[in-house]
Amino acid sequence: MKKFWIAAVIFTLAAGPASSYDPNNKRLQALRAVPLNSKPENLNRYISALKDEDQSLHYVAIKALEKIKSPKAVPPLAEALAGGEPNHMLYPMIVEALGNIGDAGAVEALLPLLKSEDIYTTPAALAKINDKRAVEPLINALHASDERFRVKAAEALGRLKDARAIEPLAALLEEPALSVRWAAADALGRIGGARTVEPLILALKDRNFGVRWSAAVALGEIGSKRAEVPLKALLNDPNAYVRRTAQESLEKLRG
Repeated sequence: MKKFWIAAVIFTLAAGPASSYDPNNKRLQALRAVPLNSKPENLNRYISALKDEDQSLHYVAIKALEKIKSPKAVPPLAEALAGGEPNHMLYPMIVEALGNIGDAGAVEALLPLLKSEDIYTTPAALAKINDKRAVEPLINALHASDERFRVKAAEALGRLKDARAIEPLAALLEEPALSVRWAAADALGRIGGARTVEPLILALKDRNFGVRWSAAVALGEIGSKRAEVPLKALLNDPNAYVRRTAQESLEKLRG
């Protein structure tokens, strides 16, 4: 499986805004001088640059379109993501740009990437767009073979706050991987509601203090009286952070 997120970091370091300054590349510098606004003449300059033979222009164009946030940039960015962009190291940046633009038109272009597990920025981008079409595919991504991708999917579902994700996230509390259990507990806390209380109470007994802490925080925010006795038990937790958080959550429950 291609690790585009690693490649993206390397590319950003090698070809980011500072190092892309090339006094001998007049076209690149001319593009960087185009105003960052949605006026048609400026927007079209950046969109056209996505297909320029000079690939050094692509990075500048993607970052500019991300900042402008015009929905008109979504189709050309989606086209680049579908294979129009020859430099695969730019794909995570395109995904992030689509997420930050926040237009629902990008959802169909992003959903297939959940199956490939290649681009770790995909779940977060879908969460930023906040379109309910992403919920079921993100739930399916909780079963990804890649641990980091499962974490990202859980985080995204927490941000979307859709109740359909409660049971699938609760099941992740049995995962061997600590990072996945912690992300699941945090996501359940973000979703909130009565149905998340029992799974979070079970998470108070997790062998890792971070998961216990996250569950204690969430239960304090949810405010269910059912959590009072389990939280009291955490006042004897071996970890000081957990004990303090349990006390704070109990105080919230008592008003």
